[in-house]
Amino acid sequence: MNLKSLQPTLTAPSLLLVLSGAAFGGALDDFEKDATQDRGAEEQASNQQDCQSASECDEDDHSGNFCIDIVSSIFGSVTDAILTVGSHNTEVRASSNNSNTYITPREPGSPLLPLLRLDGSRHDLNNGLLGDDVRIELARSLLGVQARVTNFKETNPSDSLKLTSIHGLYRLSYGNTVGINLGLGISNLDGNSSTTGFSFTIPVYWHFHENLGIEYKPTFSQFNGTDVIDSDASLMFTYHAASLMLGHRTISSPNESLSGTYIGLSIRK
Repeated sequence: MNLKSLQPTLTAPSLLLVLSGAAFGGALDDFEKDATQDRGAEEQASNQQDCQSASECDEDDHSGNFCIDIVSSIFGSVTDAILTVGSHNTEVRASSNNSNTYITPREPGSPLLPLLRLDGSRHDLNNGLLGDDVRIELARSLLGVQARVTNFKETNPSDSLKLTSIHGLYRLSYGNTVGINLGLGISNLDGNSSTTGFSFTIPVYWHFHENLGIEYKPTFSQFNGTDVIDSDASLMFTYHAASLMLGHRTISSPNESLSGTYIGLSIRK
């Protein structure tokens, strides 16, 4: 048998596999490309097409200013009231000298207004992807800071992507069962390249029973002019300072998404 004649036959399939792996990216590659695509130029071109001339744009702006001013005034008043009440309730609940008969002091280890909270979870996502997620929160009374890191892994093709978010928090309380955090910070998407952008988050916590609660933690980030929305909703089964988390999370860019369920554990102080 002539071994030389078999050499092209044996090497061609191997070469095709190598080329196909290089030419076609997986789900994580597709998401990263879409989430970090520079859409600034596209927005500018779209805005120019919307208005044929500067005078047309000015006319549209002036006609809508009156309604916008009214809505902004109403919204501003409501927002001020919500912030004032929420801030006062947080200070009362965080105080050890609380004489309020309606708002009770926070319990050590409570899901609401924790001094320290550590969450860990395992994600089972679409396209056979897996994710390991860790979140830590440190706070005192109104102010806090949180950091969250999620490592996504893909097996075919082998790939990984890390999403990191860091936010400063302003914590609001309503009664003894509801909490809302307002957070500003940055997010970083690290895969084939590293991209950092502005980010804000508005976690909402509703623990209507000492052993049961619902949490919704959305985060809005922007990478190179592209909006990325991280929606995280979970059911919390709580016993003292620990909770079992069963949730669903979707991270979406304009044309791609990473979505699936997760199970995890939350411990607090």
